[in-house]
Amino acid sequence: VELEPLGKAEFRRILTELSLPGAEMDRCMGSVEALRKVKEDIAVGRGLGVTGTPTFFINGRRAPEYDGGALLTLVEHALAKPIAAPPQK
Repeated sequence: VELEPLGKAEFRRILTELSLPGAEMDRCMGSVEALRKVKEDIAVGRGLGVTGTPTFFINGRRAPEYDGGALLTLVEHALAKPIAAPPQK
């Protein structure tokens, strides 16, 4: 489902509703560094095959569908396995 982008007025309404600081949002929205980080995250996500949110990764592997408790089952399975030690140099 493709959603319409939120405008500044809608962000303001949400911030007010959640009692979040509007000045901080304005600073972040105007920040070149914040925009660079967001674009970098989008590029990384696309490189990993992320096509939407939420997308979950467990131990570096993309989880398939997560409906009907499948995600919980995958997490429980991953937690039950011992974590391999990194190779010794």
